[in-house]
Amino acid sequence: MPRTPYVPPGTLKEALAYPSPVDRFKGEDYSSALSRLGLERLVPMLDESRRWDHTLNEDEQQAVVFARLMLHAPRWILVDEALDSIDVGTRERIVDVLLRELAHSGLIYIGRADPKSGVFSRVLRLVNDPATRRLARHRAEHLRTAPLYPPPAAAM
Repeated sequence: MPRTPYVPPGTLKEALAYPSPVDRFKGEDYSSALSRLGLERLVPMLDESRRWDHTLNEDEQQAVVFARLMLHAPRWILVDEALDSIDVGTRERIVDVLLRELAHSGLIYIGRADPKSGVFSRVLRLVNDPATRRLARHRAEHLRTAPLYPPPAAAM
């Protein structure tokens, strides 16, 4: 997930499915992902072809990219400052998706996000050491977080 969202031209379904073919996902999956990220107004436009990078503002583009991520549900997610410059409401929805729908995914976040937000269980800080011309070794902070959801009944 780069800092600048990439939303390819074409139908909104194509932009959400990218780089996969549109038929990989069901129609309701597209609607659900958009609604989950606060973009319900775009659901009727799923089959419209546009330059979405010109039609949507940056926060909406970022939400579309996270809706794409929600559809693909990868095992690992690398986010490069994508949450640092978006509005609070969009950020909260994205964080909620990361904590719920994408909880099974490993997340590496590069940015200035608050480590005590509950999204991150460990924080590693890299500090440039100009005296040695290499990165200095610092211990990783292990943040204790309460479980977000109770364990499944079968695990008890």
